[in-house]
Amino acid sequence: MSESVATADPHAPAIAPDEPFDRADISTFRADDAEAGTNICKLLVAFFFYSLLAMAFVTWWAFGAMKANNAETPVAEAHASH
Repeated sequence: MSESVATADPHAPAIAPDEPFDRADISTFRADDAEAGTNICKLLVAFFFYSLLAMAFVTWWAFGAMKANNAETPVAEAHASH
């Protein structure tokens, strides 16, 4: 017994699938994507500058604390305690 396997005709025209969205929907999606991208960039810039200001403040505070600590303990007393 021989089995016959049906194969697709390679010369048959390809059937295009129906588009799930029309052109108006696609243009709306693109506009929404562009707006979302712009808003995300604005948020990233805001977070960057917030972090920059926070790091600058902490650096200023840390150096101020170190300077105050060094002013309280003279070098001669620090060496004498060892």
